[in-house]
Amino acid sequence: MIENMNQNLYIGFDLGTTNIKAVLVDDSLSVISAAKREMNYIEPQPGFKETNPEILLESIFDILNELVTSAENKNDIKAICFSGATGNTMLLDEANKPLTNIISWLDTRPVKSLFSVDEVYPVTGWPAVEIFPLAHLSWWKENAKEIYEKAKRIVMNNDFITFRLTGNFALDYSTATTSHLYNQLDKCWHKPFLDKLEIKEEQLSKLLPTGTPIGNLTKFAAEQTGLSEDVIVISGAFDHPSAARAMGVVKEGDLLLSCGTSWVGFFPIIDREKALELKVLIDPYLSDDTGQWGAIFSLPKLGIEIDNWINKLTEINGISESKKFDFFNHEAGKSNSGANSLIINIKDKPTNKILENNPAADVARAVMESAARMLKNEIKKINSAGIITQNIVMVGGPTNSSIWPGIISEITGIKIKLGNGEYAGAIGAAQLAKIKQ
Repeated sequence: MIENMNQNLYIGFDLGTTNIKAVLVDDSLSVISAAKREMNYIEPQPGFKETNPEILLESIFDILNELVTSAENKNDIKAICFSGATGNTMLLDEANKPLTNIISWLDTRPVKSLFSVDEVYPVTGWPAVEIFPLAHLSWWKENAKEIYEKAKRIVMNNDFITFRLTGNFALDYSTATTSHLYNQLDKCWHKPFLDKLEIKEEQLSKLLPTGTPIGNLTKFAAEQTGLSEDVIVISGAFDHPSAARAMGVVKEGDLLLSCGTSWVGFFPIIDREKALELKVLIDPYLSDDTGQWGAIFSLPKLGIEIDNWINKLTEINGISESKKFDFFNHEAGKSNSGANSLIINIKDKPTNKILENNPAADVARAVMESAARMLKNEIKKINSAGIITQNIVMVGGPTNSSIWPGIISEITGIKIKLGNGEYAGAIGAAQLAKIKQ
């Protein structure tokens, strides 16, 4: 155990796509301990990607028990806050028990959405509707009508978890945005969308600003976690604005680069209309406090595509699973800028022709440079709107590499600052728990 006498402690979660991550921090936001568990998915049919909600809760309780054990005095823990990738959907019955699994945003089942991008984007700030809750609800309405009509409540992972901890259904404005049912300007559930889906507002969680107390732990939750019933659960945010808070990305010209399953750029922007013109995702962020909205561009599943190249390269070279990232980084560091004229598009599938006819060092370097060029193109779009990117804070797995940041800086021409690795979103949530509890 680590001594932290006379300090209040806070727990922050990042409910990620690949892993659930959490930290226990003190008043200075120094990390006392960290924990993570791999997300568990079910694929009942090709293209389906779901999570069992009870297994998800077991992981949450397991992490909380681990963090509580690491505290000198568990009674010092004052608050818990959840950030997360969200964009997922689940139906509950009249007893608030799951009728369905949680459909992930990674789900690619064929969906005939009831909504067009044009009608959704100006209202919600999110243009993509094919893989998020609007699409999931459209699918249930058309393909599982009996279950859909039986549902008494519609939730995402965040508000389901906080309900099971506190007994209260609540959702912050930031996370609600990813449902595509939330009106960002009017700060309410958007009735025209609810009407088209035949949903009543009382089927959805109460809307709250980010950083609002939701409630204390129930007796059951306290018993399951080893925490006191005095612990407060605080409303969180979408994962990228949560990480941005922790990394100090708070003004125009700043950019948070989060490298995970997808590579995501998050940048503050004063003018929401300008963000709409850029066709980026929009988060409420600090709009109520400093006027700064959050704008998000995404390189979807780029992390998966990079892993595909890494896996194929290491397989051909006989490298074990446990050593593949070290091998990849080491080889990339041996090559020169430009990878000796080898150009790879990582959107393409890795082929034996490329992998066997070029040195591993050049392949690794070319993969990194391909990702950096894609990022540079996105930054050019931001700059064209008059928002000049001056600072990049990089978080996520690639920050563990001594090679990745240098290549990105070289190709973009912007200095890279490294953040708190893969736990930035969780630290941002803990920061909200500290400030608002």
